[in-house]
Amino acid sequence: MYILANAALFGIFLILITMLIVVLPIAIIFRIKAGRIYRKELARTIDELQMGRMLAALGIDTRAYLVNEDLADIKEHLKKCESCKHIEECEEDLASGRTKSDNIDYCENKRSWKK
Repeated sequence: MYILANAALFGIFLILITMLIVVLPIAIIFRIKAGRIYRKELARTIDELQMGRMLAALGIDTRAYLVNEDLADIKEHLKKCESCKHIEECEEDLASGRTKSDNIDYCENKRSWKK
């Protein structure tokens, strides 16, 4: 009786381990794909705002920015850009090519992008 109980537990254990070995890689692949899609949507949003042009003017690659920055920080940067009160000044600087990290004091994201 004791041997049968141990064999049953061992069988259940093997089934659980097998499921883990199969399900875990699938879950990881799904999360990686979902993350890529999410970052592509963020890139599209960044490009629709002056933020995309500002990053480019400061020499910051948008793809690298999306990979290296924390998502919470990116959302905060987007929020600041969307609610910016200096859109006209930003637009003028971007259009004239005068945008540099030392002359965008009006930008709410200046400190974050200067790191």
